[in-house]
Amino acid sequence: MKDNAKEENDRSLLRRRMKETLSSLGKEYISGSSVHICEFLKKYIRSNDGVKDVFIYNSYGNEVKTDKIILFLSDGGFNVYLPIVRGDDMYAVAVNKDTKYVIGDYGISEPLGEAYTGGFDMAVTPMLAFDKDKNRMGKGKGYYDRFFASHDVKIKVGLAFSAQEAVSVYPESHDVPMDVIITEEGICE
Repeated sequence: MKDNAKEENDRSLLRRRMKETLSSLGKEYISGSSVHICEFLKKYIRSNDGVKDVFIYNSYGNEVKTDKIILFLSDGGFNVYLPIVRGDDMYAVAVNKDTKYVIGDYGISEPLGEAYTGGFDMAVTPMLAFDKDKNRMGKGKGYYDRFFASHDVKIKVGLAFSAQEAVSVYPESHDVPMDVIITEEGICE
């Protein structure tokens, strides 16, 4: 039988360690590595002919930067959706060049618009940590896990820096693993 208290302690310790790791990477590393990660993501998207509707996060802080990939998707004829957070829930809002934005509760730029309730060909998510089994650790609020539980998503892609890989992220029963993880070192399917 698993020791739940030990596992929770391990998760908390890993979360704290990964936050420290991200803080230590530096802006130049994050910027340069984000360019490589976005190039790998573009390659992956191009290799999946059926991808049209893409849900993607609007990067914040030390996350892999997504501004260039959002522009690539918007200019490439994809339907692009960004998250908004309301209370304990996260919703998707369609965006285009005319979309207006506000700063949300977590300091992240969020689009104004109606929530989209359909499915997605691909969802691109941030991660605090990941493991070789493509399990994802988020920041601890469960927004993406709840979102995946209530939306049909064909391909779930996690973006991270290679320094965020852990031996295990100690996944819980409600945690949704990724189908693909992309780092500056490449694509892991």
